[in-house]
Amino acid sequence: MRRLLLLLAVISISLAVYAKIRAQENTAFGQQPAASEYEFTIVETLGPANQSTPYPNVSPVTKTYFRRKDGIAGSIIRDTKNGRTANTVEYLNPEQATRTVVFAEGKLKTTYPVYPEKAKLWASLVTVADCSKNYAGWKLTGEAQLFGVTVQKLESDNSTAKVVSYHAPTLGCAMLQERHEWKDKKGAFESWTNDDLVGLRLGPPNPAYFDLDNGAREAPPSEARMAIRAFLFPSERACPNCYVNGNSRADARYYALREEAQKGWSSTAKIEVKPQ
Repeated sequence: MRRLLLLLAVISISLAVYAKIRAQENTAFGQQPAASEYEFTIVETLGPANQSTPYPNVSPVTKTYFRRKDGIAGSIIRDTKNGRTANTVEYLNPEQATRTVVFAEGKLKTTYPVYPEKAKLWASLVTVADCSKNYAGWKLTGEAQLFGVTVQKLESDNSTAKVVSYHAPTLGCAMLQERHEWKDKKGAFESWTNDDLVGLRLGPPNPAYFDLDNGAREAPPSEARMAIRAFLFPSERACPNCYVNGNSRADARYYALREEAQKGWSSTAKIEVKPQ
């Protein structure tokens, strides 16, 4: 479950880059038109530092990102545990100013209102000259080609991990490939996570991606969280009090955002939307 929550957090950060993009200096990248529609798929694997093959008991996670001309963007995480695959979907809708997280198999969805000013930035995608400027502490160290798309190589090295990441300026700096080399408390290389790009297509994404919330009912984050866990771990003993603190905080943010939206965002207090 922690791994799924971490993946949702990573995906939310990647999608939220639309709201952070700003005008850059007029460079070769800045002159290239941005792709208004696309879809690409990444496969994540984990392994120990002493070997190049993944852990045998950890299933790969597949992540698909997509965007269409009207600005609606999204992602699908396919996580397999105990022979079951859960599809967790996220939609960003600039016209409705909402962020919706869907547990497809459970027919549950959690809809978060978004500040209108932030939602407007999702509607347009611009080319970014230097993707490293979107991430504190990262350096632009080169360029490469992935599936015919020019990407920028970014690197970061801190006490937690050494990271090499490839971002596409013409896709709003979307991350297409990445490797984390995780460190232990002493700073030694302990394990790795690879996000490998396995497919990318410019143009209209698969229409089926936008129908995965059909028939889903609205539910607070706590209910969706527990439903995903029960689905992936069916033999696990029910634990009503497990994760109570995290679920309570998630529900509090959910209801506070919905209340602020109903009031027309009258409050000056900023409410952060955290991933489920």
